[in-house]
Amino acid sequence: MVELIKQGVYLINGNEIRTDATGLPTPDEARENTITYGIPPTWALSKPPAPVVSRSSPCPTQ
Repeated sequence: MVELIKQGVYLINGNEIRTDATGLPTPDEARENTITYGIPPTWALSKPPAPVVSRSSPCPTQ
């Protein structure tokens, strides 16, 4: 059976649904305790792009 819930809830141990956050970590604290939190994104590891050098002549004035 599927139950639709409109507000945010916490799922405890896969079977208990709680709507109050008493005694639970904040969303930011919970996010820090995930496996992927410690893996930096690929853009953070890449080198910055090289500066663009334009070799074209300046636009003529009217």
